[in-house]
Amino acid sequence: MTRTLGLALSGGGSRAVAFHLGCLRALNDRDLLDRIRVVSGISGGSLLAALWAYGPSDFADFDARTTDLLRRGLNWTSHARRSNPPRPCATSPRPPAPAPADCSPATAA
Repeated sequence: MTRTLGLALSGGGSRAVAFHLGCLRALNDRDLLDRIRVVSGISGGSLLAALWAYGPSDFADFDARTTDLLRRGLNWTSHARRSNPPRPCATSPRPPAPAPADCSPATAA
């Protein structure tokens, strides 16, 4: 019987990302990453969890990309612009939602 694992990644900004990358490397070295079914994280831990969950499936590629990101200083603005082109804006703004009946202004009689 193979047991599944849950992984909790703590916070701490870029230091947490670097620390938890080392933890994922150790889990990968022991062939345990495939057993993880639930990941939870806060702050830097959630950042690494998202990078791992939505990143490349090949761990070596994920490791290289994350290491490069850490070396560049987590400059998300430039990373996001290179990774995701801007989305087109809607041509007309959304109309305002009507106020609920109980919140409408009182009228003087």
